Amino acid sequence: LSAGANVVFCARTAADITKTTSELEPKLREDQQLVGLTCDISDSDSVAALFARASELGPLHVVVNNAGIYGPIGPTEELTLADWNQAWSINVTGTLLVCQQAIRVMKPLGKGKIIIISGGGATSPMPRFAAYAATKAAVVRLTETLAEEYRAIHIDVNAVAPGALRTRLTEQVLAAGPEMAGDEMFAKNKKWNDEGADDPHLAAELCVYLASK
Repeated sequence: LSAGANVVFCARTAADITKTTSELEPKLREDQQLVGLTCDISDSDSVAALFARASELGPLHVVVNNAGIYGPIGPTEELTLADWNQAWSINVTGTLLVCQQAIRVMKPLGKGKIIIISGGGATSPMPRFAAYAATKAAVVRLTETLAEEYRAIHIDVNAVAPGALRTRLTEQVLAAGPEMAGDEMFAKNKKWNDEGADDPHLAAELCVYLASK
């Protein structure tokens, strides 16, 4: 928004939409548009509705694919198939569905920018976070594949690993405790929660740069 874009964003709950909209609306320029919608990115109809609303704002130039969950936390032999599948449906299938919609819109324009937040699971092994690590590694390879597939028609696809952020995922690890998350991971997240972690604006500014000409 501060770079001048019209923005459509989504969240899981209406409460999140209302909170974010109320925080951002006072900062808008006179001719700027901000639209928030609830969306389940693992559901193709929900994603299609999001893009249909976005089309009302004009040509789509940039998509930031930022949704993700940790999924099950704990020893791998104890995780349930339902929890494993949910992590894949959101982190990988959800990313795919959003990218498909974006490409369908951008392809006739002959250009576009897709930015995917990959997360730390793609950069190193994460014991007791098997679903998260596996899905985020898959997201990176999907990003690389799409970048090559659509290079010739000038749709740029990049992934950003934003570092250690204090988010709801941090709260999940603290709630799981060291018994499930492991001592090292618990201690890291407690430190991030108590002392602060990486500034999320650093990753946001990188996304704006990647979205630019």
